[in-house]
Amino acid sequence: MAENKLLPVYLIDGSDEVKRQFVLDRLVKRVSSLGNLDFNKDTFNSADAEGPAIVNACETLPFASPYRLVIVKDIDKAAASIQESLVKYLDNPNPTTVLALTSAKLAKNKKLYKVIAKLGKQTIIDCNPKSKKSLPNQVVRYAEAAGVSMDLAAATDLIAMVGESTTRLDTEVKKIALALGRGAHIGRKEVHEMVARTAEVKPWDLTDAMFERDPRKVEMVLKRVDLNAPFGSLSYAVRCVRELLYAKGYDRRNDRAGFAADLKKSGWLEDKCFRQARNFTAAELREALISAADAEKALKTGADPAITFERWVLGVTVR
Repeated sequence: MAENKLLPVYLIDGSDEVKRQFVLDRLVKRVSSLGNLDFNKDTFNSADAEGPAIVNACETLPFASPYRLVIVKDIDKAAASIQESLVKYLDNPNPTTVLALTSAKLAKNKKLYKVIAKLGKQTIIDCNPKSKKSLPNQVVRYAEAAGVSMDLAAATDLIAMVGESTTRLDTEVKKIALALGRGAHIGRKEVHEMVARTAEVKPWDLTDAMFERDPRKVEMVLKRVDLNAPFGSLSYAVRCVRELLYAKGYDRRNDRAGFAADLKKSGWLEDKCFRQARNFTAAELREALISAADAEKALKTGADPAITFERWVLGVTVR
C-alpha cells in the first residue's frame, strides 16, 4: 500500500485473519490522518449488504475531508450481484473514495479480481500465510507482541490444539500472556495447562504426523481423535499408505507424470506423497498394510479400539 498515494480500491486478500485486520487497521489510520472519518466511513458485511447501497456509499462525496472510506468485508462470499455492481463501479471509481475489500480468497478468475488488478500492482494486498511450516514462528511473534516469550515447541503444540486460525492463535497467546504476566515465558507446560483442545481433527492431520514419523506430533493428534470409533480413521490411513506405495514405485522409475495421471494428484499433493514415501522403505509400507488388516480384524472381534488403533499408528510411525 503506497504511503504517498491512496488508490481507489484495495483488495485485502488472504487466509491470515490477523494480517488482514492489521492491514485494514493501517489503511483506516492512513485515511483518518488526512481528515475526519466520523462522517466519512461506511462498513458493509457482504452477507447482508446490497450492491446499490455499497455503490451509493462509494459515490457519495466526502464531508470536510479529502477522502471517504468504504469497507466491504468478506467480498469473496458476496452474492454475484454485489460483485457485478462493484465491477461496474470500478470502471469509473470516485477519486475521493477509498474502497477497501477484505477476502479470505477471491478467485483470480473472477471479474472483480481482474478489474481490481488492472487498477495497479498495489491494489491487491496478499495476506496469505507464507507457509504452514512458518506458522509456529508466526505464533512466537504473536507472543513477543504480547510482551512474553514462547518457544517453537509450545507454538507447535498450540497450533495442534486450537487449529490454524491466526485470529484464534493470537487470541490464545494473548490470554496466556495476560494470565502469566509481562516478561513471562510460555512453554509446552503452560500451553497444555491453559488451552482447551478445540481444534477439529482433519483426517490428514494424523496421516501427515505418521508419515513424517513424528511420534510426539502423533500423540498430540491422537488425543483429539475419537478412539472409540477408529474405523474411519483406519480406512483413510490405509488408503494413504497404498498411495505412498504407488509413489515409491513411480519414484523408483522416475515417473512422476505417470503417478499424477494414475492417482489424479498434482502440485503440492504429488510433492507431499513423494516426500512422505521417501521416509519409508517399501517393506515398511507393505508391513503397515498387513498390520492394518490385523488391526481391523481385532477391532471387529472385540479388541479395545483405542489401544488397537493407537498401537497400529505408532507401529507405523516409529522407525
